[in-house]
Amino acid sequence: MSQRHWLIVIITVVFVFGSISCSDDRPTAPAGQTATGAGLVDPQLIAMEIVAKSGWVVENEDGMSLAPDAIPEGPGLVQLVDRQPIVGDVVHYTYQIQVDVGPYDVIGLHRVVGEPTEGQPTRSQKSVMLLHGANAAFNPVFLAGAYSDAAPDYQACAVYLAQNGVDVWGIDERWVSIPQGVADFSFMSDWGVEQEIADLETAFSAAREARRLTGNGNLKMHFLGYSRGATAGYAYMNHEAQLPPGQRQVAGFIPVEGQMKTDNPDFVEARCQSAANFESMYNSGVYQEETGVLALTLWYLAMVDPDGISPIFPPFTNYQVPLFLGANTWYLAGPGSPPWYHFVAGIPGQGGIPSDLIYTSIDLWFDFLGMWYPYEPILRDWELEAAGCDAIDTPYDDYFGDITVPVFYVGVAGGLGAYGVYNTTLLGSSDVSAHIVSFQPPENALIDFGHVDMFTSAVGEQEVWHPILTWIENHSHPSDLQRQRPTG
Repeated sequence: MSQRHWLIVIITVVFVFGSISCSDDRPTAPAGQTATGAGLVDPQLIAMEIVAKSGWVVENEDGMSLAPDAIPEGPGLVQLVDRQPIVGDVVHYTYQIQVDVGPYDVIGLHRVVGEPTEGQPTRSQKSVMLLHGANAAFNPVFLAGAYSDAAPDYQACAVYLAQNGVDVWGIDERWVSIPQGVADFSFMSDWGVEQEIADLETAFSAAREARRLTGNGNLKMHFLGYSRGATAGYAYMNHEAQLPPGQRQVAGFIPVEGQMKTDNPDFVEARCQSAANFESMYNSGVYQEETGVLALTLWYLAMVDPDGISPIFPPFTNYQVPLFLGANTWYLAGPGSPPWYHFVAGIPGQGGIPSDLIYTSIDLWFDFLGMWYPYEPILRDWELEAAGCDAIDTPYDDYFGDITVPVFYVGVAGGLGAYGVYNTTLLGSSDVSAHIVSFQPPENALIDFGHVDMFTSAVGEQEVWHPILTWIENHSHPSDLQRQRPTG
């Protein structure tokens, strides 16, 4: 096998673009599994546990403060993992929520919020739920600087939004809780889109109820999905469109660098091929996708033996491999993504190895890669890829025309960019806008702002996070929450 062929095979697995293997068979629709955790837990009880274990001041319907112990702690489904002050009065709460009986039936829930007085988060009519993409969970994406020594704590999208009065919540999907080394993945056999939707419903309901209990009213929240999280976000919005208005959770949808449907025939064919590959893996009893295992291996080798020859990508060194993969994803992405697609823009160097990165520091890129998670569910990937294949009928795009909430697509010219706009044209909303960040002419797209740069670089604050903040501010409900809690 040639070096180029070997690189294409391995790196395609790493980034899950295009097809994992070639197949001429048209895929069939996934079976449509039902989430075992749907309805198992009461989001109101979860919210009560969150409030009680966080020690937040509770307010009744008349705005009167109640003692923290006025709310019972509930059945023990919530674990308060951490309360981390970040910068100024911004704090980060992390929870683990048991949503089913299995050891890995756990979702993470995050809150990043201003808290001038401990136990009294600042009230705000501006709120958002953040959903991460593939492999990397909430912290490395939305709190990059706070979880890496390579950047200041405030260099994080969630922190920036919280500093500007947004009540930021986020979810970690179930697969984040799975440690490396698990041998039996049969528990993942029904971890599909329906389960993902159920877990998102739980997160939204619990967050909204916790906000209501602490004086923020019963306002709907905005929903930002990034990368694969945007694809799942479209499935969730399709689900909500079927519900009565009073049961819907989302005020506005912000898909970032992601899509489900496309009008690019090469992309459509790539989705069909990818769905066929995932179908074959699933039907053979493989329920886990292990991109993260390989990525973590590459990161580890770069850390412990940077100058050694990579055992996976010779003759590159272990240090060069993550730089090459980050800046040259296009090399193997094939027809499944734009030919310039990259995670982090690099200054071209000898042999395709970047001499440096342009927007994100090398240390921060390595830290980001080192915070990937090892496993994801094949069924979920199969279903989402199938939804992007015109030859397959799935239920996840049947109600796009009934999605009427405001929509704000955000893309970067070095990533999916303008290709993500088409999906928004299929929706029923009359309030749709897009923001594409670009610093280079089209012929230099390879060194333009990248898919990960938008959340890991300092440039992201002005070019990405600020437009998102402005959109949230312009689309938040008026309320009587202008009065802030006392700070002393």
